[in-house]
Amino acid sequence: KYIISRQEGIYRRFYPQDRTPGTGKGLLASRIDSKMKLSIVKIVAKNPGISQSDVAKELDQSRQRINYHVNKLVDDRVLNLKRDGRTSNLYLNPIFDNILENQ
Repeated sequence: KYIISRQEGIYRRFYPQDRTPGTGKGLLASRIDSKMKLSIVKIVAKNPGISQSDVAKELDQSRQRINYHVNKLVDDRVLNLKRDGRTSNLYLNPIFDNILENQ
């Protein structure tokens, strides 16, 4: 066997056998490339189900700027977005729960 595979959400990823697929801290760090995204992730981790407007108020930023970064984090599967009518609630992807607790 030279290649191993791993299911990540709806995707199947393939890796060389001599390398361990990225997990944990390295995986999260590779998806968060700015201080703003890190701040958003920390707030969502402390307050599961928080709205984007509340995140914007807490960081003293515009809703549009927070929405841009949240959409990127959702695309990278760091955050989960659940809509309830006009409200969007943010949750941390369960894969990353233990990582932020250790920091």
